[in-house]
Amino acid sequence: MSRRIRDYRLVKVWDLPVRVFHWALVVVVLVAGLTETAAPANWLGVHVVAGYTLAGLLATRLVWALLGSEFSRFDRFVLAPRAVLGHLRDLLTGRPSRHLGHNPAGSAMIVALLLVLAALVVTGLVTLGGMFKQGPLAPLLPFVVGSPARQIHNAFFYLLLILIALHLVGVALESALTRENLARAMIDGLKRDTAQQEPPARRQARPGWALAAIVLLVGGGGAGLAALAALPASGVRPVPHLPTYAEQCGACHFAFPPTLLPAAAWTSLMSHLDRHFGENASLDAASVTAIRAYLVDNAAESSDSLPAHMFRQVDPADPERITATAYWQRRHRSIPEATFRSAAIGGKAMCSACHHDAAEGAFAPQQIHIPEVKP
Repeated sequence: MSRRIRDYRLVKVWDLPVRVFHWALVVVVLVAGLTETAAPANWLGVHVVAGYTLAGLLATRLVWALLGSEFSRFDRFVLAPRAVLGHLRDLLTGRPSRHLGHNPAGSAMIVALLLVLAALVVTGLVTLGGMFKQGPLAPLLPFVVGSPARQIHNAFFYLLLILIALHLVGVALESALTRENLARAMIDGLKRDTAQQEPPARRQARPGWALAAIVLLVGGGGAGLAALAALPASGVRPVPHLPTYAEQCGACHFAFPPTLLPAAAWTSLMSHLDRHFGENASLDAASVTAIRAYLVDNAAESSDSLPAHMFRQVDPADPERITATAYWQRRHRSIPEATFRSAAIGGKAMCSACHHDAAEGAFAPQQIHIPEVKP
């Protein structure tokens, strides 16, 4: 598609799939970034959906890079270092050469962006599976893999922000110097062709083959990931139920999952129930023996979950109090004391008031729902 305007013509360069991918990517990255940096913890589910959507977009773009129209194909990218550096030099001196498709610097930037986005997907899945024990990699990865992956994931996110900033600066500078609105070109698909000659024969898109490949890649991959996600998480077993513990300890406060303290802390706590945080919680010998065994057998050392790892690090000055740990203090420091004292919660020991999966010991961020407390 083309039409002449004065000494140039507008030529359809970016096809519809490329333009839809570009703007869909903008929306998905924006949602993922905001839910990571500005949203409360229980928005993790939205962040995860954005990550899966990003993976699907990248897979779709890969297929279209092989079966799409001429300028959508990756082999049109000019990536030779000399060409990239040369174009940057020309851009900085105010004399950039024009390209119908991506120029060399733009080609390098697009490849860098796609690689960083792919790295974000991979490290996000590793973090979700190993650290939060959710998603398709949860049955395969331990916490010691997932925890550092989160730091790597965050590092890639900041690298992405830098690349986006450079990309926007490059687009603005190139648009000003060439007097062509590159952002608008990604909306209507049209760019100026100043050669005024019929373009050489171009490869046509093969949408049928592309659709089949996308269905196979995205659909098959999604089904496989869903099947993996349905398997039990690695190193995390269901917290067993002990009626004696639930009845005796749950009568006064939330019956904490045993994974929230190490075995030594539970043993110490059960050894002086007559001085149980200022109360006399003495039990008969049989109940004490049964509860102690239950707590020790299912203590933090027995689980590879995030809460179990964090709560193993007790406060040396108050090792039996879960709410005294540095992790608990850090995670709850933004919650006012009045909120804890409210009737809707009933104190810091009532985990289940805000964590709807507290009884299972999961404490997934998506399950955090703090009751609204009226002043």
